[in-house]
Amino acid sequence: NSNGSRRIHTKKSPRKRQKQERIQATTNQKLPKSEILKDYYFLLSKVKPADAVVKKIESMGGSVVETVVQARKISKSGGKILVISDKPRTTKKFLFSLARGLAPLKKKFLDACLHQSVFVDVLPYTINFGIPQNQEKCLPMPEKWVPLLDRDGVHPEVEHSRIFSGFNFGVAGDSKPFLDNVTAIIQESGGRVYSASKLSKSVAAKLHCVICQRDLERVPKGLECEIVVFGWVVECLQSQEVVPFRHPDDAYDFTDF
Repeated sequence: NSNGSRRIHTKKSPRKRQKQERIQATTNQKLPKSEILKDYYFLLSKVKPADAVVKKIESMGGSVVETVVQARKISKSGGKILVISDKPRTTKKFLFSLARGLAPLKKKFLDACLHQSVFVDVLPYTINFGIPQNQEKCLPMPEKWVPLLDRDGVHPEVEHSRIFSGFNFGVAGDSKPFLDNVTAIIQESGGRVYSASKLSKSVAAKLHCVICQRDLERVPKGLECEIVVFGWVVECLQSQEVVPFRHPDDAYDFTDF
């Protein structure tokens, strides 16, 4: 069902009623400006003007995080993280949000919070991410969009239920930033990451695949698992499920990382 909101609004469970009552209570209680985004951390993906958005977030008590590596550390300690962007993208920050099972938000969300003096319902400001790569036609939103609505759009999927939970991955690359960013995103998706250059036979046998930097000159050899580029991970995150590997001749669109 591409219209997740229609499905969710048909529910009349006690949980749904409690959620509506909670939202109603929240919207009726205005907060001091400096407390509206208190305890929330934000990643900004291609948002302009960036300086003005940072000042707006900080004026409402929120904090801005610069990298997904920092965000991963905050997430592990239970911090609340949201991503602000302008449209569906494949940037590492946008993908970090999808790794958590959350849709990034439009910056109008911040304007609404400031205007209403309250942390508003985020669902009207979510960015549809159901657009797998290399396809011109927009596909329906992932099935997990409905659970996203159940979680009010701000509570991430529990880690053991995220799309890569239970999967082991090797990562290979010549660039430390690539390795660090890919590791953070895979771990945030629930997966376990190993350096492909330091694999024992027992670990190598358990790998689902090895994720390589596209221009890597020395691809690990002697592995029985698939070797893919990061574009495969992007498709999994956009589809919110583990998708099949493509034919080797079918290139991935590795952009905006």
